[in-house]
Amino acid sequence: MNPQGLNRTEVEKHFGKGRLFAYPSQPYIQSAFGFFLLTHNEPEILAEECRSNMSLYVLKLGGSLLPVARNLIGALFSLAEEGYSFLVVPGGGPMADLIRELFARHRISEEAAHWMAILAMEQYAYFLADGTCAELSREIRPPSAGNCVAILLPYQTLLQDDAGIEHSWDYTSDAVALIAALGLKAQLIKATNVDGIFLGGKVSEEVPASTLLGMESCVDQGTLRLLVNSPEDASIWVLNGSDPERFISALKEARGGTVIRCR
Repeated sequence: MNPQGLNRTEVEKHFGKGRLFAYPSQPYIQSAFGFFLLTHNEPEILAEECRSNMSLYVLKLGGSLLPVARNLIGALFSLAEEGYSFLVVPGGGPMADLIRELFARHRISEEAAHWMAILAMEQYAYFLADGTCAELSREIRPPSAGNCVAILLPYQTLLQDDAGIEHSWDYTSDAVALIAALGLKAQLIKATNVDGIFLGGKVSEEVPASTLLGMESCVDQGTLRLLVNSPEDASIWVLNGSDPERFISALKEARGGTVIRCR
């Protein structure tokens, strides 16, 4: 934590948006890059925001984590008392892989394949929710009162409005998760089975989305294009979820993985 204190605008400009807390009387921000004490400008406004902050995250949880996915969902509930809440956007899992195979073998249209893949996300959502106490939601919204984890069933929502998402394999469940995060003004975390974005043989702590355009990575190209054109505070935090306990620790300590910035 920085000992001197910074203006909130300065922290968010250089280190991105983060969670706002009291410490115990002086506010501070926890971002993906550390803890930053804030100077006492507008203390009443900051204190009120501390009290109302509920740390909503959109969590993209894909098929690469299927063996531990429900354990990870269960681990999220351990954060409820600390004010965390999550809207989980499921990937398509093995069902989406089957659709890709059908697309290649039977020449179905990209339009049909798109909606089949969205329905595959719903099947994976039911898998994730089963036995975990997470609620299922047909709307892009925070969890309801009394719960801290909601899992999105995206089909009906996207039938009504899927603006920004092209019906092609360039736009996957990553893009759905980013649209949800932007709509909720929440941080997007992509939980996956790698430690982050590798550039030059090592994990990068931060990378502009434009750098990854045209490159193979764990984030699809359509999502990167959406991110490049998103508001300046938008980002995707790529974080390894293979070990649920380590994932929870990394989330609480705001460390590890790669933050993909829109600029």
